[in-house]
This record gives sequence, structure tokens and C-alpha cells, in this order.
Amino acid sequence: MNRQFFKLPENATPKTQSAFRYASIVMVATLVALLLELFLAIRTGAWQLWGAASSVAFVFAASYISLRLIRDGKTERAAQVLIFSVLIAVAVTPFLIADLGISLGLTAIILTAEIASRATEQPDRYVITSFVVIAITILLDLTLPAYRLVVPELQLLIPLISGVVVLILGFMVIRGFRDYILRTKMIIVIVTIVMVSVGTIAFLTNRSLSANLTENIGNNMSALANSKAIEIRETVGREISLLKTLALNERIQDSVKNASQKAPLTEAEIEQLDNQWRAAPTNNTASWLVASVLDNDISSQLRQFQNQFPQNVEVFLTNQQGTLLAATNRTSDYYQGDEEWWQIAYRERVYIGQPEYDESSQKLAIIVAIAIREEQSSNVLGILRTTVNFDALAPALAAGSVGETGQIVLYLPGRQELALEPGEAGTFLVTQRETGFDINLLTDSRAAYLETAHYQTPVLASQARASSSDDVSEDAMAVTKLYWRVIVFQPLEEALQPVRVQTRNVVFLAFVIFIAATFAALGLAQLISGPLIRLNAVAEQVAAGDLSVRAAVETGDETGTLAKTFNSMTAQLSDLIGTLEHRVAERTKALATSAEISRYLSTILNERQLIVEVVDQLKAAFDYYHVHIYLLDETSGDLIMAGGSGDVGASLLGSGHKIPKGKGLVGRAAQNNVPVLVSDTSKDPDWLPNPLLPETRSEAAVPIATADRVLGVLDVQQHEIGGLKQEDVDLLQSLANQVAIALLNARSYVDIQQRADREARITSIGLKIKSTTSIEAALQATARELGRTLGANDIRVILEAPGLAQDSQPPDEVTA
Repeated sequence: MNRQFFKLPENATPKTQSAFRYASIVMVATLVALLLELFLAIRTGAWQLWGAASSVAFVFAASYISLRLIRDGKTERAAQVLIFSVLIAVAVTPFLIADLGISLGLTAIILTAEIASRATEQPDRYVITSFVVIAITILLDLTLPAYRLVVPELQLLIPLISGVVVLILGFMVIRGFRDYILRTKMIIVIVTIVMVSVGTIAFLTNRSLSANLTENIGNNMSALANSKAIEIRETVGREISLLKTLALNERIQDSVKNASQKAPLTEAEIEQLDNQWRAAPTNNTASWLVASVLDNDISSQLRQFQNQFPQNVEVFLTNQQGTLLAATNRTSDYYQGDEEWWQIAYRERVYIGQPEYDESSQKLAIIVAIAIREEQSSNVLGILRTTVNFDALAPALAAGSVGETGQIVLYLPGRQELALEPGEAGTFLVTQRETGFDINLLTDSRAAYLETAHYQTPVLASQARASSSDDVSEDAMAVTKLYWRVIVFQPLEEALQPVRVQTRNVVFLAFVIFIAATFAALGLAQLISGPLIRLNAVAEQVAAGDLSVRAAVETGDETGTLAKTFNSMTAQLSDLIGTLEHRVAERTKALATSAEISRYLSTILNERQLIVEVVDQLKAAFDYYHVHIYLLDETSGDLIMAGGSGDVGASLLGSGHKIPKGKGLVGRAAQNNVPVLVSDTSKDPDWLPNPLLPETRSEAAVPIATADRVLGVLDVQQHEIGGLKQEDVDLLQSLANQVAIALLNARSYVDIQQRADREARITSIGLKIKSTTSIEAALQATARELGRTLGANDIRVILEAPGLAQDSQPPDEVTA
């Protein structure tokens, strides 16, 4: 394929670029899915996979056609082809493959909504269509019958591919979010919040319910396993009890006692009798040895016991040496003393064997043997043994089975298990086979249940030991040494079917809520954005210069308030433009007046005149309610009033009005060297009212200062709330800076004048002194001129000769 095929012209519109990106994403995603499904279809040959691969190929071809249409400038048609091909393929999939509807459906909704909103003129109809199609698709996926194919590989990889596509789309949405119209932004935000919220709640709810259901199923299986373990233990224990009851028979007791009183046989005699037993003809009566064992009174007792309890397929009695005393039927050996079961029973009183195929009875059975002991000495007198048909345990394994395919098996040492096989007329046969469980997993697990496999079939299993930790009797210990385990299991597919049903129900309910919330988001977005869109159209008309247009107030909420505010703003803008020239003229006049005052101030060198002129000029030029100037007394730190406008100013000046530094607005301005503006004096707790100025409603105090030295404060008051604004403060600050310079100039002028007067007088005195001819005349001229200069009436110059004693003649005086 030509690489230029995946490039757009440089002058492509944003809509065309978006459609091209989405078509490329769909093409790549469907190519990956197509290759995967073709591989699985070739490997398995399943017609469902071939059908699914065909639907994916259809979308792949449609994405190719869409790219061609986009390059030809037919963006709207390309978006339609892409959207409907995706919806058709997703709708077909549930008829072929199970458990893919949810992941494909959600991906299709996000994809079609994004394509429609970015590449079509009327996205709503495509979004609504996609919701309807996907809702039906998910419903079909949850309810269609089981003929559909379950493909674990697809259940893993298709959601993964869908997740990658959703992440890419999400990134594109976030990147271009600021360029979306308000309505689209609201829909995306609301739908995202609903989807995340509902998805999270559905996930947590489903997880919780699934865990509870699984736990209940597992606990039921665990309880069943424990009950069956107890039942099997009691069944085996009952066989021991029956055999012990039989051993208490008086004839049997007498028989073993009498046998024990006879002289014991030698090993050679025992071997000879055992060989004779084996060599005896099939006709039991033809051999006296066989007949003596089978046809005595004790054998009759044993057969009577056998008839009463038919699960005992073979019962016989040996003496303390292990030779037969009586038997229900002919055994394979006459001598039993060399058998393991006999020796354990002799030593431990009770023996229970593992299930095995018994040659004598031709049955799968277990051997149960007990020792008959003498009451006084507890010496073993004989061994009574029975072979119990293991079919006796079939009811315990069959009753309470789990579901239709669940089973109860008895695990035996040596990786063997006993299970039931269906027999004739609804009966069951116990069969022994190699276990299908990973027994190490079962052994290591301490959980009540676990997921494992039985002959590679995933199952939910629970186990219980057929032993009792509380019972330490010899019978219980014999059962414990069998190391049997009862395992109850059920295929996961069947065991977790309620969980899957519940999961589907939760997912379907969440999807219904999601669809309802999405349509609600569409309506809400239209309801909210509609007035804003119309308000925006009005704003565009205003921007074009039509100030007569007004926005319709459609609602009583913030949007309606915004429309009212906009109308008010438009009216104010119209008024502002109408009065702008007048306001500019007034402002120009104020600035000119300020400049004129500044130039006038620079010519005044008298501080008192300067302050009076500033106060009067400000009052007259800007029509302030009142103007004050305070000068800072550097010794006390107080702000002493130096000038004020009108009679009130004269009265305050005459009374020596002053304000401590830091008090009131004037004090704060001097202390911080920053202007203080109070638009409403009634709301400022630091404002100091003046009874002579009752109409003050706003006040501004501006420091008269150089860079870091405060000389005083210019205080202006107005009789209207808000009558003083920041622009007044800026103007007053400029004037205050000029006043500060003028004050410094005036004070410098006074200092220079005083210094010049002093120097002139000193020069005059020096000239007069130089014109004298004697010391006395010089001293008299000095005293006279100093008196005139200092305004003193009595000036004396006292001369004291050096070296005179204190009690000598007083010094000479020269008086002016």
C-alpha cells in the first residue's frame, strides 16, 4: 500500500483530519483482530471463527473505503461508512462468539460517538443509533443460547485491543477537548462521569456478589466434604463395631480358647497344611482340611452373620498362630499369620486395609480385622477378619452430589481415587483409578475450597480428611492411619453459573443505566447549552457593532442571570460609548488643571502661602467636599494641621487640630507612607469622624513625602459614597509629590536667606572692628553690633589677665 495513502493534504480541515485519524485507528485495530481470528479459525476450523473473521474483514474494508473517501474530500460520507460498518460487525459478533459483546459494545459506543461529534454535521442521530444497536447487541450476548463458541484467547485479547483503542481515543479527546463546542464538552464530561461511576459501582457490586456467591458455593462444598468424611468414617467404624460384636459370640470365644489350649503347630506342620489347602480339589468336601474349616459350627455362625450383613463378602477366623478355624468360603491360603493385615491386627488389635481387588471375593473391598483377646491376660487368642465390599460406601459417595456433573471422590494414598460410575437400573459402581487432582495443591491448601483442575478440567473443589482429631480410640486411630480424604468438586463452568448469571445481570443493568444517563446528558446539555449558544450569537452581533440587540432571558438560573447581566453590560456599554467623549474631556480638563497647579506650586517659596494655595486650588478645581494638609512634627510625631479649605479649615487651624501618627486614615498614611482610600467611611473601623464635617462619606489620605521621608499628609474628603476612586488617589499622589518638592524648596529658601543674613552681619561687624584704632574701641564695637544683631540690651566683654590670683584685682569690663 502506498505510503502517501496515509497522508492528507496540508490544507485539510480539522474535521477531515479527525475523520482520517479515526479511520486509520479502526483500520489498524481490525487488521490485528483479523489476523488473530484467522489464526484461530485455521487452527480450530470452527465455523464461528470464520464468520467472526469475515465481519472483521468487512470493517477493515470499510475503513479502507473511508480513507479513500476522506482523501477525495467526502468526509461526511466516510464517517457514515465507518460508523455503520463498525455497528454491523459488533451486532453480528454475539451470534458467533460468546462473552465479547460488552467490551466490543462499549468500544463501539465511544468510537462512533467520537467520530460523529468530530466528523459529521448531525452527530446526535449517529450517537442514538449506536446506543440502540449496542444495547441490543449486549442483550443478545447475555441471552443467546450456548451454541456460540467460547474462545479464551479472544476473551483475553479482544478486550485488550479494545482497551488500547479506547486509550487512544481518550488521549485524542483530552488533547482536542478545549476545541470542542460547549455542548460536546458537557456531554463528554457527563457521560464520562456516569460511565466511570456506574462502571465502578457495577464492578465493585459484581465483585462483592461474585465473591459472596463463590464463598457460599465453596463453603457448601466444604460442609458437604466434611459431612461425607464423617459418614465414611462412621461407615467404616460401623463395620468394625459389627465385627467386634461378632467376636463376642460365645461359640467363637470358646472356639479360639479351645484352639489356644492345643499344642502349637510347628512351622513345618503349618507349611504342610497350607500346601495341602492350596492343593485341595475344587470340591470342598473332598478334602477333610477344607471341610473341617468350612463345615463346622463356627463357620455356620459366620455365614449367618454374612447373610445378615451382605457387604461382608468373606469372613473367617484364625487361631493365635494364624491358621484357619472357620470361614464363610474357601480362602486362597490356609495360613494367614504371614499376612501384613494379620500381624498388624495381632499387634494393634484393629486393622483396616486400603481398598483393593480381593481375589477370593472378586470384589473391590477393604479388609477389616480385629484381635480376640483373653479377658484376664489380654493375650491374643485369635484374629477375626472380614472383607467388606466397598460398594457399601457407594451411598455415601452418591448422596448429596454437587449439581449435575459434580462428584464426590475418596482420595487414597498412592495417587488413587475411588469414584462412582453409573451402573444398571440407576445403580452406581465404585471404581478405583489414578487421581486427576494435583494432590500437592490440595495438601498445601488450608482454604475451605480452591480452584484447581481434575483431569485438566477447571473445577471448584473442597476436601476433608476421613479422620477425627478428637477421637483417640483404637478404632478411630485405625481409620486415621488410612489417610483417606473426601474431595467434593464441581466444574467451574457449572459451579459458577449463578455467578455468571448475576454478573450478566449487573452488567446489563449498568449498561441500561449508562444509556439512560447518556440520553439524559444529551437533553441536559441541550437544555443548558442552548441558551448559551443563543447568547453567544447575540454577543457576536454586539461585537459587530450592533449595541441595540438584547439577549432573551429564557431561564431563571445562572444562564438567565448571565443574559440579564449581558443586557445590562450592553446598555452600559452603549451609555459609556455615548458619554465617553464627555468623560474624556472632563478627565483631560482635570489633568490640565493638575498640571497647572503643579507649575504654579513650583513658583511659591513661602511654606504658608504654598499650603493655602494647594488647599484652595484643589477645592476649586475638583469640587471636593473638604481638603486638609497636615505637616509632620518630627519631634512629637504628631500630624499638625497646616491648612484647610473654607471656614471649617480655618476653625480647625485656629484650634491647633492635630492627629497622632498611626491614628485614623491620616495617621495610617503617614506611618506607612502609602495612600489610604476609603470609599465608604461608615464601613472602615479606623476612620476618625470630625463633627465639623458631618457629610463626609469617602476620604483619601495621600502622604506628602520624598523617597523615604514623610513631610505630611494631603487629606481629601467627599460627601458621596464612592465619590473618591483610585484615579483620584493617583492624581492626588502626583500633586502630593509636587507639594513635597515645593515644601522642601520653600524650606531650603528660608534656610538660605537666614544663612545669608547671618553672614552679612558677621561681615559688617568685622569691617567695623577693623576700622577701630584700639582694643577698647574694638571691643566696644563688637559688643554694640552683637547687641543690635541679637536684640540684646546688655552686652559685656570681660577681659582677664593671665596669671592673676583669685584674690587679686577684678578683671576689666567693657560695656556696650
